[in-house]
Amino acid sequence: MSTKHTAGEWKARCVEEARTADGNLYRKWTVDPNVADIFYETEQGEANARLIAASPDLLEAAKLAYKEIDERYDVDQPAGEPSREIPFEGAGVLLEKLRAAIAKTETGQIAGER
Repeated sequence: MSTKHTAGEWKARCVEEARTADGNLYRKWTVDPNVADIFYETEQGEANARLIAASPDLLEAAKLAYKEIDERYDVDQPAGEPSREIPFEGAGVLLEKLRAAIAKTETGQIAGER
């Protein structure tokens, strides 16, 4: 599977801790391999770094789930064409959300927008 993003396993790690002038704890997080630096005074910085680090895995899982559901059940079959049984209520909505998330990572656009 070809991608444009930095290949390899991404990992979040805290690379600096210090106190601000008002006494708040400041942390600098980085996502290796040299993907992003996150500066934050709260736990939100760590959460953001971990989410960024998980992004390649989440994208791969989204693509696999989309492909499996679409191929197995033809949920988004064109109107008028026979389709297989829908696997669960809301499968079409799930596929649309997966499609939109994948498009956002690959093109920066939500699926269907120009």
